[in-house]
Amino acid sequence: MSDSKPKKKDRLDLSKLSARELLLIGENPLFFGSQPSSSSSPVSNKVSKNTSNRRSEDYDANGFISENSTDSSDTDDSESESEDWEEVDDKHVEAELKRYDKSGDTTEASEGASQSQGLSIPEGGLEIVIPQEGIFRKKSKGVSMEEILRREMNRERTEHQEYLHKVSLLVQLAKGIQLNEAINSLTVQDALRDRIKGRNAPSLTASRKSLDLSQLETLVKWFRSNLLVFKPSMVDSLEITRKGLSLDEFLSYLIMENTSLDADHYVMIFVAFLRLLKIDARLVISLQPLPLKPPSTDLIRIPRTKEEKQDEDVKGKSKKKSTRKKKAETGKSRKKERSNVAVKGKKVGRKMISSSEDEEEAPKAMQSVKIGQDLWAEVFLREEERWISVDVHSSKFICDKELEVSATQPISYILGFDNSMKIKDVTRRYASQWLISTQKLRVKSNWWSQALKPFKGRRTERDKEEDEFLDHHLLSLPVPSSMSQVKGHPLYVLRRHLHKYEALYPDNPPSVGFVKNEAVYSRDYVHKLHTRELWMREAKVVRIGEEPYKIVKARPKYDKLTGARLPDAPSELFGSWQTEDFIPPIAKDGKVPRNEWGNVELFTEKLLPQGCVHLRLPGLQRVAKKLDIDCAPAVVGFDFGCGGSRPAFDGFVVCVEFKEILEDAWNTDQDEKQKKDDEKRLLRIYGNWRKLVKGLLIRDRLEKKYSINLSGKRKAESSSKSCAQAGPSKRAKDN
Repeated sequence: MSDSKPKKKDRLDLSKLSARELLLIGENPLFFGSQPSSSSSPVSNKVSKNTSNRRSEDYDANGFISENSTDSSDTDDSESESEDWEEVDDKHVEAELKRYDKSGDTTEASEGASQSQGLSIPEGGLEIVIPQEGIFRKKSKGVSMEEILRREMNRERTEHQEYLHKVSLLVQLAKGIQLNEAINSLTVQDALRDRIKGRNAPSLTASRKSLDLSQLETLVKWFRSNLLVFKPSMVDSLEITRKGLSLDEFLSYLIMENTSLDADHYVMIFVAFLRLLKIDARLVISLQPLPLKPPSTDLIRIPRTKEEKQDEDVKGKSKKKSTRKKKAETGKSRKKERSNVAVKGKKVGRKMISSSEDEEEAPKAMQSVKIGQDLWAEVFLREEERWISVDVHSSKFICDKELEVSATQPISYILGFDNSMKIKDVTRRYASQWLISTQKLRVKSNWWSQALKPFKGRRTERDKEEDEFLDHHLLSLPVPSSMSQVKGHPLYVLRRHLHKYEALYPDNPPSVGFVKNEAVYSRDYVHKLHTRELWMREAKVVRIGEEPYKIVKARPKYDKLTGARLPDAPSELFGSWQTEDFIPPIAKDGKVPRNEWGNVELFTEKLLPQGCVHLRLPGLQRVAKKLDIDCAPAVVGFDFGCGGSRPAFDGFVVCVEFKEILEDAWNTDQDEKQKKDDEKRLLRIYGNWRKLVKGLLIRDRLEKKYSINLSGKRKAESSSKSCAQAGPSKRAKDN
């Protein structure tokens, strides 16, 4: 060992090192087995000759050589290791690193480095750039858990409020039916007959066959002067209560007393009087159910942060400044400017509502509703063949607008109850905002029509004429004069309010009016547009040579592998006037015509290929494969979920000539399958019983042998007998 001469010191050639080893040099100087030193004295380090030959797996996370390395140098003894290692001066490594950091050139090594400095991590660090094209990244929706919970709770509260609205609506509907039954009761009719006797009754009943407006006015005057007096001022002086009477008995009591203190009872007795004269009269009731949507105070809101409040304050100030400039330009009065700029409160009517302290009390004050007249009458004039409204209290006729104003607001449901207990929804006759805001206060039309279906009765010619009159009445209403009223209007539309898959046809239809110099069109010219694929689902085909009526951006699509969004592609849309009926292909030689995926698109029965039949038999394809008969799955739609769509299969399509063969084979296969299932079930049952019986026998044998019961304790009574019969115990033998 002493005779061994030191080998010549080699320089560290960075050009022979791998990229990982270069990174380890910059990140961890201990890779060379030395500590960084601030002194100028050289420090001896040992570097392996075959460092560049090592694999990247031979180094651990800290840059040291791993103990599990399978290199041959690790398996040698200590003497061979000492021969493989040699001393290298620090200055060469430092010079090479400095040159590498400055110029990045690893081909040339600096030989004139005279000063030795400690090896350290570069000041700027190392920057590693990895291309991220094609790397899948999960898309974040940016919705917090708090926001999700808030939406879910608000949705439940909205649904709960809708249920309350429906229940209260049905309750008031039942109440209206009860009032109508009380009017038609014999008790009320008998009381009216007694009052009419001796009061020029024959002349009154003579006009029931040909009733006109003048005769109706005469009846109302006679009723108000001779039959019943409405004195609401006598409520404090007289006490007329029901005293446990039913409604019909109480109405008859009021008729005999010739006095009514309640406006609703007064109208009900007037309707009963008209029905007594065989005149078609309705009891019209304006229902007032609970609101369809909950108030904003009942919904949950996330409190705003200070930053959001500051941003809103800045926006509010900028808006106020812009409004001030506009009002100054238009020359409005200073009072309006001060009221709009005021910060402490806002004027509502004659009350001042504070913006800070009274903020919670304001909605309650605004929610106070004035109760109006919600009952009136409708009479059918045989001469004019139409229903007209009658206000008995003021002796007014055809006063739809006056009755709407006097009713409790808002108006959402108005029902008419006729002589034959039929119910008619006449809301659109009285609600002037029927096409704008009234329908937003009502429940869905499907549910409401189903609720009224048992009480509509048979549709007669009179009902058809009334519906036509109401439709004509809606068309005669003036065109909306603002953008907000036109938006969502069931009769009119602006071009800017058309949806993505809607268009006007013809392109320039005649307008019915203008809103801010923008033409208003009838919704009769609005048509739905579809792509070629969607028209195919409706058994329609776009004619050859037809250009798309409208081109829009297609829905966003993503790559299935990388998740990257694909560039937007145009989507061609066509109208129904550009299509024709689809002619399905014909099956030949027992082969079913298929699409490119090997299925049959059967969205409607019109798409069924000619000469084929659709069989909804599960497992038919397996039976057809045994018989070598062509059988294609039928795609009836698509299931959407998890950000994609999947075809929905229902049954199979086969040729007509193989229908009976496949049905018989399928029935036979089902019988065999049922037998096999029964055999498996019986084997499982007998196997379980066999296990149970064996278990009981084993338990009984163990109890007799070891004198134990089910709980595992020794029987005290039979222990001596069992020991005597079994002979000496094992313990006695051991002793």
